[in-house]
Amino acid sequence: MTTHTEMSPALRTRTAWWAVAAMMATSFVLVTAEFLPPSLLPAMAASLGVTEGQAGQAVTATAFVGLLTAPTIAVIFPQLDRRALLMGLTVAAAGSNVVVALAPNLVTLLAARLLLGAAIGGFWAMSLAVAARLSAPRHFGRAVMIINTGTTVATVAGVPLGLYLGTVFDWRTVFWGTAVLTLGVAVTLRVVLPPVAPAAATGFRSLGDALAVPGAAWGLAGHVLVVLGHFAAFTYIRS
Repeated sequence: MTTHTEMSPALRTRTAWWAVAAMMATSFVLVTAEFLPPSLLPAMAASLGVTEGQAGQAVTATAFVGLLTAPTIAVIFPQLDRRALLMGLTVAAAGSNVVVALAPNLVTLLAARLLLGAAIGGFWAMSLAVAARLSAPRHFGRAVMIINTGTTVATVAGVPLGLYLGTVFDWRTVFWGTAVLTLGVAVTLRVVLPPVAPAAATGFRSLGDALAVPGAAWGLAGHVLVVLGHFAAFTYIRS
């Protein structure tokens, strides 16, 4: 178990594996919630009195806000301890799932999914930096791999798991369960994650500077195309 002491990259010689595992669990619950709507679309659409295409905008809303949040969250919260920020994002994701479970109409559902998108985008913006602060230099690659394992499992299993649970329970119950699981992960983060001081503050100008790095813009464009195809497949292939 890790101790709650302030960390410095230069001083860390041991990897906080419990904290890395908590980060993996966080990526799992966030991405699972992200992929629930495609597998539950028919039931969600019927319950809300909208078409499946309209209900599918729950995926679009999440992705759009994630796009805006990921590059800006460090600028918006430059001084906030990263453990507190990750906990806040995870609690926000749990709240999003609760609102989705209670949503009386499509507008409320989409608003809740916007909150989830902010949580997911913020988590991915912070995950690499936090992984570097949790691991010894020789374990950094392994720590990143473990954290991303949660995403891989959620990506592979999220749609079929949601589809199965949707045949056993009401779709709202599935989101309630996801909310409880996500809140449990937030508590785990508080217990096992040490305080993580933010790096030096940067402004919005640094975002443009990053794109000026040779190859960065091409790499970003390629990643956008891959994720575009990825989401298209999960939205239209339900079983």
